[in-house]
Amino acid sequence: ASSRHIEKAAVQQLWASIMALVTLDQDYAELWRRGQDCILSFRGSDSAVDFANDVYALPRSFHGLSGLSSGVVNELGNLLTLIQTQGGKTIVQNSCHGSFTVTGHSLGGALAIIFSALVNKASNPLGWSRKVDELYVFGSMPVATTRLRNDQHPSGCFKGASYLNLDSGGRIDPAYVTGGLQHPHIAIITVDGGGKQVVHGCHDPQPSHPPAATLMPLHMFDTYTNRIGCAGIPHPPWPPGPTLQQGSAPTPSPTPSPTPRH
Repeated sequence: ASSRHIEKAAVQQLWASIMALVTLDQDYAELWRRGQDCILSFRGSDSAVDFANDVYALPRSFHGLSGLSSGVVNELGNLLTLIQTQGGKTIVQNSCHGSFTVTGHSLGGALAIIFSALVNKASNPLGWSRKVDELYVFGSMPVATTRLRNDQHPSGCFKGASYLNLDSGGRIDPAYVTGGLQHPHIAIITVDGGGKQVVHGCHDPQPSHPPAATLMPLHMFDTYTNRIGCAGIPHPPWPPGPTLQQGSAPTPSPTPSPTPRH
């Protein structure tokens, strides 16, 4: 036990040193609105502090969620303060009467996941009355030691999808395996350069593709945009079926035929 404490203390000391050396960090989230439908988008990594947080995966608790990636929590804590002080909660509550979707790429996807889990948590630790309807993330790293759930649906699943690029050899965007953590209960859609898309249902085992040797170009936002675009995106089954009971075997979800969407 003492060796683990020493290792943890050493990592924390290293992290403190990094934070002391690099102080320029501009986090960002933006609310898009069309009529009464809203999309809250979290920006991905764009500074040395962000890149350090991407890999700082020691588990910690935050607003009642345990086992979260410390680096992602560091980033989200700052953004939540900004959103609250700028009246973001009130704006969403008063403006988003149609739908409220949360999204992000890379670190932005990880922020979107934890934010959505907190907003939809049964105990409502953030005090948000307007819950998240759908969650879409692209090239997101995993965020927790267990699979985060959506307390606003009986299945525990988030409506939406997590998109991940594959290379020609079936290797996945390396961000997918960061820190050995897990992705939330959400459909995972893998997309390769030839346009093949495979849907892994919310309760299916998470894909076990080996990581690509390099982060780029699979992880680039442009690669996701060019491959997914607005057409040929398969829609994950919804509702996803009954809640998966602990210890039971998951039933593979059927892969629907791609449906063009513009």
